[in-house]
Amino acid sequence: MTLEEVFQLAAAMSLAARWQIWQFCGEHDLVTLPTAATAGAPPPKYCPDCMTAWTTSGGVLNEPRRPDDV
Repeated sequence: MTLEEVFQLAAAMSLAARWQIWQFCGEHDLVTLPTAATAGAPPPKYCPDCMTAWTTSGGVLNEPRRPDDV
């Protein structure tokens, strides 16, 4: 899966659903997460459940936003 696909799938999820899944995921272990296919190096990691992506240094690229009604 490409990083662009991860971003597209994350954007297609409702804010509430993505937030809830991200909460259930808990602490992510970047070592065990799949790597996104990119032309650049080093490739980012992503969670296939909450569709959150991280840089190799652990920076979140698309952190889920908490819905206002939660």
